[in-house]
Amino acid sequence: MAKDGLPESRIAIRLKPRAKNNRIAVTAGGAIEMAVTSPPVDDRANEQLVAYLADCLGIPKSSLSIVGGRHSRNKVLLVPGMTKESIVQKILAHEGR
Repeated sequence: MAKDGLPESRIAIRLKPRAKNNRIAVTAGGAIEMAVTSPPVDDRANEQLVAYLADCLGIPKSSLSIVGGRHSRNKVLLVPGMTKESIVQKILAHEGR
């Protein structure tokens, strides 16, 4: 729980930079995988990851933060105000668009 009493979740994401299209998926094992078109140079892939995930979740990108793996494909993001279950539900709904 965050200081204000709202839920806050840490989610693990496997990122694939330099993809053909931006996409997000939840695997059968429950892992979250994202692909972004930006290269992993000058933090561009991380910026696109945050922007795309914020759009999928319907929250401002300023509320998301990368708390682990900034220079790795395996990222950990802090998502305030949402449970892991609600994050997965929103991603699955976004996949279906």
